[in-house]
Amino acid sequence: MRAEFEVYRKDVEVETRSGTKNYKLLPLGGDYFPILMSVIGKFPQGEDSTTEELLAALDEDTTGKIHKLVFITLKQSLNVVDKKDLEELDLFVSQNLFAFLPSLLSVNLGDNGI
Repeated sequence: MRAEFEVYRKDVEVETRSGTKNYKLLPLGGDYFPILMSVIGKFPQGEDSTTEELLAALDEDTTGKIHKLVFITLKQSLNVVDKKDLEELDLFVSQNLFAFLPSLLSVNLGDNGI
């Protein structure tokens, strides 16, 4: 692999429902980046945003996209390919969806976000 194309893994600590876990996450591939940007565009901007505005942004479509993005990130980062493991990963993501969201944003957009 060429040094200038080296893809880094981001070490993140996530508080899951089964305890604190450490993960090395890869960024999303280009096919998923537009989905990530559409999710980010749904969230209210500014420090004065309310909880109600945030919850209103979490419609069925947006929540499904977040689940897909977290699932793909973990699938690629953990190299999960077995069908049974994929089914369990799907359930794990559902249980820990919003715990992974900050890490998903960080690994793809850097610590400064948008």
